[in-house]
Amino acid sequence: MRALRSWISATVGVLLLATPVLMAPSAGAVPRLPFPYPDSAASAAGNEANVAKKKMQQLTVTKTKKGLKVAGAKNLRAGHVRLVVKGKGDASISVVRFAKGYDFKKFTKDYNASNEGDMKALKRIFAKTDFLGGLEPGATGTITLPKKGKYTVFWFGEKVQYPTVIKAGKPKKSKAPKTDGKILAKKGNVWAGDDHLPTAGALAFNNGSDQPHHLIMLGVEEGTTTQDVLDYLSEEPTGPPPWATEGSLYADVISPGRKMTVDYDLPAGQYVLLCFIPDPSMDGMPHAMMGMIKMVHLM
Repeated sequence: MRALRSWISATVGVLLLATPVLMAPSAGAVPRLPFPYPDSAASAAGNEANVAKKKMQQLTVTKTKKGLKVAGAKNLRAGHVRLVVKGKGDASISVVRFAKGYDFKKFTKDYNASNEGDMKALKRIFAKTDFLGGLEPGATGTITLPKKGKYTVFWFGEKVQYPTVIKAGKPKKSKAPKTDGKILAKKGNVWAGDDHLPTAGALAFNNGSDQPHHLIMLGVEEGTTTQDVLDYLSEEPTGPPPWATEGSLYADVISPGRKMTVDYDLPAGQYVLLCFIPDPSMDGMPHAMMGMIKMVHLM
């Protein structure tokens, strides 16, 4: 498992070097890998007017040197929530709901154990953590808090840290966020949804699978195939992929049955969809290495 973890860090890190200012991913094997994606900052600015127009409760999470500052949690209610992430850092924030008897301390213990190859710990994380999504600094989007109760917001990178507990009251009725396209994770670790998307708007990321997934979308040269990407990842390369171009988007981990949206504004062209969440039934193999790769076009 140590070898696998090193391989993931090295190969995905090299993959992301093809996009300017991208940072190497966490060495951890669950469930957060490549970050950050600088284009999201531009998309957040480009969608500022849309954020102001939406009559939706909002959480603003700011990464500071000392931790996380969460604004908008007072009088928060379950339902659709606008999420705005500010600050700097080479990771993302995540919003989760832990099962009864499970908490951030136990989650962290299992996270560290799974990074050492403990697949039982990874299965516990998947079974006892309801991942509701998240974004990297500079991005905006929406998440949905499913019910009244406590939720935990934390920094999800090589280390999981800065937990902040927030409370949501009884559900608040609100319209579902308007979206301009949809990407769906399906059972069998495959991608579905729109093959063609606009170059800017709000992207819906839905999980219809039986495992958690995150969404990585990277620009590639026109004509690049899924086999080209798989071959590159399989070779444990030391240089940037010849097919990578600018443009990227990231949506954090969501559990089965959950959905979120992320605002974006990207160059037109071909993009590849990837998920590097490890599969506990395959000894932690990343979903992308199991064929969770799909090409889409922004037009």
